[in-house]
Amino acid sequence: MSNFSYLELLLFSGCLPISLLLITKKHFLNKYRKIFLKTAIGSLIFAFPWYSLAIGNRIWYFLKPLIGFEIFYVPLEEILFILMLTFLLTFVTLLFLENAKP
Repeated sequence: MSNFSYLELLLFSGCLPISLLLITKKHFLNKYRKIFLKTAIGSLIFAFPWYSLAIGNRIWYFLKPLIGFEIFYVPLEEILFILMLTFLLTFVTLLFLENAKP
């Protein structure tokens, strides 16, 4: 079994669901694009400083051979993970709320 880098794992596991959503639910994404943008910005505003502090103080760490570029101790792959997770959770929440309307 080969070792995947963190970026390869994210691309493999995150791009397929996001690509399918972009293709099949384009009207839904356009309808709520401001919400998607606000949640993405909000997730980075709140998560990035905590990650940076935790990694900088060695409370949390990433294996150097598995990561690439870092921004204030936070690997680019982790930033992409935060954004992908935020996108998918926002999508599921909005879809649930839209279908729950009477």
